[in-house]
Amino acid sequence: MDLPEENATGTRRVAANAAYLFATNVYRILLNMAIFFVIARVLGADELGRYAFALSYATLFSIAVHLGLNDLIIRQVAVNKEDGPLYFTVAVAVKLAMGILVTAATALTIGVSGKPTLVQELVLAAALTTSFVAGVETVVVAFFYAYERMSYVLALGIIRVTLNAVVGIGAALAGFGARGILWGFLAVETLVGALAFYWVRRRLGIRFARPPAGAFPSLLWRSLPFGLNGIFITIYMQLHYSLLSFFAGDAATGVYAAAAKLVTFLCFIPSALTQALYPYLSRLAAAGDGGPRKTAARSIRYLALVSFPAAVYLLFRGDAVISLVYGAAYADAGKLLSLLALTLPFVFATYPAAVTLNALRRERANTAVAGGAAAVNVVANLILVPLWGPLGAAAAFLATESSQSIARQILLRVFLGPLALVRNVVPVAAAAAVMAAVTYFTRALPLFGELPILAVVYAASALLTGAVRRDDLAAVLRPGRAADAS
Repeated sequence: MDLPEENATGTRRVAANAAYLFATNVYRILLNMAIFFVIARVLGADELGRYAFALSYATLFSIAVHLGLNDLIIRQVAVNKEDGPLYFTVAVAVKLAMGILVTAATALTIGVSGKPTLVQELVLAAALTTSFVAGVETVVVAFFYAYERMSYVLALGIIRVTLNAVVGIGAALAGFGARGILWGFLAVETLVGALAFYWVRRRLGIRFARPPAGAFPSLLWRSLPFGLNGIFITIYMQLHYSLLSFFAGDAATGVYAAAAKLVTFLCFIPSALTQALYPYLSRLAAAGDGGPRKTAARSIRYLALVSFPAAVYLLFRGDAVISLVYGAAYADAGKLLSLLALTLPFVFATYPAAVTLNALRRERANTAVAGGAAAVNVVANLILVPLWGPLGAAAAFLATESSQSIARQILLRVFLGPLALVRNVVPVAAAAAVMAAVTYFTRALPLFGELPILAVVYAASALLTGAVRRDDLAAVLRPGRAADAS
């Protein structure tokens, strides 16, 4: 049946925005992969471990800067553009003040930690980047998302990652080590932040406004659930690096970072889709007609089509992938990659579930899940990292991602009704199982010879099991018509 014109237009806008963000993320990921792979090979596991620790430690503190303002701005301004100047004024002022305080706190705590002077300098450079400069920049970029001007996000992303590639790879090859890389990244982030601020004022016409009495506490109170959610997510995404550094040493931290980075890179796929969906879902939820349910279910199925084969391949071929990317020096990362690969189906399902809950104004429930996940992660890491080192950190991450993903699917069912997850996901799992069986016969082939065969097998299996449907093919072959028809 025909959709209302507004919904059809919204669908096309989501597709266009997703394409912009996907292009941004593809370019960003490819260059970030190049940066990281060069850094890993040139620096070695010990220096890579110090680099990963500095970023992780600074990021753990930077969560106090964001306060959930970015997510609140996207949801609120996407619906009411006239509130933009007020949110802009309050958010920039808060981010500047918090950035100064948090950067100072990060420097003070690492100064009394007993870490060498070089590591303290690395942490300071990372803190200035993540807490001070990026704190202001991200809230400014949130307005591009709210206004659905993803072309500006694309442009900023290309500029940032290109300059980071030049600075990061250049510093590594020139022998400046992690110190040169992190200070270079700070310079790049400062330039990009200034450009974002200029564009949001000139292109969107956002100006500072005089906030009414009580605007600051009111806005911060409404952003609190988003802020807590960000704190919990950052804890379970970063804590293990710090624990590994203290309990297992720099080399073990570097080995784990090498494996985890490959899994993290793949998350650009659900990130691009859900970032584009968030403003659209917010409008659907505001209409109150149950529109988000179908969109959420379809997003989860599409992402499962990608995550299941990726998980299967890395599970069985983790050693070969690590050898190809990093070389023999990181051989111990192979079994870590195989274990971390099991998190991919859960992580990919979490993205659309979390953004749908926020759009439904169920951010408190979303935050409660993130808080539970952070608690699971802290306990698991404190027990497993001292016992098993990097393998313990990988196991703790799997426990965290699986538990929170299942919890969010349950919440979606409570708030939206059945999403037919079994009917949507089981055929995908069956197709991935066929692919897994074929890897037994292709494992002797080189990766570049094996991948095309497995891709064909998986595609054929997905068609036979019904994981890929006729409307999916129509959406690819005739996107304009598919956007206007249900």
